[in-house]
Amino acid sequence: MEAAAAAIFVPDSQNRRNGTETKAKPKKSGGQSSAPEAKSRSSTTNSWIGSEYKAFHREHGRNPYDAKLLPKVEVAVKVYNIRNVDMTAGVFDMDFNLMMDWLDPSLRGRTAATAGDIDWDQHFVPSVFVENALQIEEVGGKSHPRLRGQPNRVMHTQRMRATLRNKYHVRNFPLDTQYLTVKFKARTVSDGNKWENGLTKSKATVWLTDPYTWRGKTGHQIAENADELPDLKLIKIDGGPVATDKSNLNETNEYHVQICVMRESAGTVYGLGVPLFGVMVLSFGVFVVELDDLGDRLALVITNMLTIVAIKWVLEAKLPSVPYLTLADQYVLACFVLLLVQGGICTLVAWLHESEHVHEAYLLNLWATLILFLLFVMTHAYLGFKAMGLRDEVALRNHVGLVDIEEEALENDDMTSPYLRGPEAHQLLDDSDILPTTEGLPYGWTGPYQFEEKDRKSGKMKKVNYYVNNHTGLTQRRRPVDNPGLRKKKMKLQVSIASPGAPSSPASFPDLKQSSALQELALLGDEHCRSNSN
Repeated sequence: MEAAAAAIFVPDSQNRRNGTETKAKPKKSGGQSSAPEAKSRSSTTNSWIGSEYKAFHREHGRNPYDAKLLPKVEVAVKVYNIRNVDMTAGVFDMDFNLMMDWLDPSLRGRTAATAGDIDWDQHFVPSVFVENALQIEEVGGKSHPRLRGQPNRVMHTQRMRATLRNKYHVRNFPLDTQYLTVKFKARTVSDGNKWENGLTKSKATVWLTDPYTWRGKTGHQIAENADELPDLKLIKIDGGPVATDKSNLNETNEYHVQICVMRESAGTVYGLGVPLFGVMVLSFGVFVVELDDLGDRLALVITNMLTIVAIKWVLEAKLPSVPYLTLADQYVLACFVLLLVQGGICTLVAWLHESEHVHEAYLLNLWATLILFLLFVMTHAYLGFKAMGLRDEVALRNHVGLVDIEEEALENDDMTSPYLRGPEAHQLLDDSDILPTTEGLPYGWTGPYQFEEKDRKSGKMKKVNYYVNNHTGLTQRRRPVDNPGLRKKKMKLQVSIASPGAPSSPASFPDLKQSSALQELALLGDEHCRSNSN
């Protein structure tokens, strides 16, 4: 397969009128040449701003080439199918739906009911591609934006099947957890004009951010029957913006979505681990063979070594070539070293016996058996406790936000991580105050809060939990990180759209719909929380 980035949306303008500002050509006279024509939308794959977008901002006294005016594009993903995770080749296949939403003021308040015939080339058009795609298929053909919901809201969805590159870390194999990553990147806006606050003087960045405005109730989702992985278990899905340089937020045009999967290790543990454990337990039988029978003793040790080498070959066939030892490699190596020590002790015991130091030979044989067996038990106890920590699904689900899988970032406590963390990301991208956030919920959500209402059937008063979306002022009773598509299976697959980090707000809000009263109560609750903390 040839490596190629796949474009998500480049509007087809061959059958539409030109969406650029045109300039009248001056008459040629003498050696004078005509003025250059503006670029056509069909001549570029970059993100685009059309003539209506420019005219709208000029009417309001703004420079249309100010990068801060470009709409922020909210990205959400719904995964329909994951299969063919090949760690040796470093790829996996995924069927998913990319959903993008943004507000374009140049639409001048139009909605789906009043849209009419819109030439999208006249407005803001983001061009997003999958950066780590090897092959990609647009299911149902290329789609186009459409209006939905509130005025000026543009929604664009595209169903895709893709083969994606992915970096796997198998250090904890067969108890490892992997993160399948889809890397979206927005192309810059570049039409030959100079930009203010842009990436460069000639380019402006389209920012990709979390879906907290319209899709905050569902966020990123995994469909009910998406898991087609025979040896991996789906745990959760997360997404977040990425900045390679946190000091330059003009580069936040990347958005990553991660699907956390945990290896179903029962097959490897019972198929290879238990036989290896049995071989090592039986290897201690070498110490009951006659002390002077060195040939039989070494024959048993060498046979066990060959068995371990065969098991090592089977394990290597399941993994990519890596420059470090996996957990399984460490266990096999420890067993191999134990057999070497057994062989050395058998040789020394036989030498002492031949030298007529029979008593010393028996003592060495006895103490060596006890000490080596104690080390054997302690090693397995350590591996057991480590396995319990690595298989903690609850901790994995409760961790909200992207995980940096690069080894350097892990060793340096995320100091080199390119991921923007929680409220920090939204404060930087939105240039606004940090919203109150309850730990474990998406950014900007607080709760649960309680109020009493009368039960319709029994007529008794009962307590009801609800959550507040501080982005919009709306309330809802369903926990915002739940995945409704997995409730039938009773799976608690964590879904989040941003990392937490801000302190939770214990203020109590009434169960009201969106209104100015709710927002006033939210502000009063925050002030009450701060006064109590002081």
